[in-house]
Amino acid sequence: MQKYFRGSGPGMGRGTVLSGRCVTILRKRDRQIAFRVSEQEYLVLQMACLETGSRSVSDLAREATKNAVAQFGLRPETPASSLDSRVGRIEEMLDVLMQELKKIMQKLDLTK
Repeated sequence: MQKYFRGSGPGMGRGTVLSGRCVTILRKRDRQIAFRVSEQEYLVLQMACLETGSRSVSDLAREATKNAVAQFGLRPETPASSLDSRVGRIEEMLDVLMQELKKIMQKLDLTK
């Protein structure tokens, strides 16, 4: 995890200070999406940044895109959250197996 303050660090703008707080860069963003807007649309987007507290039009667009995708029940999983959910499912299956094993052992003890 990297932390950058305005005017410091690689790229001089990968992180900023907003109202005295440091914004942490959690993961590298290496894909780019581009689309064109009119001058008037861009001005509206800039005003929306001010209203929402977004650092940039890119951040505003990123959040809007994530919200639109979330409406379909889709969300990108980070490797950590994917691993956590897989481990959780494995733990649940182990619990079921342990319960079944206990039942089998009880039946075996009754037959002796």
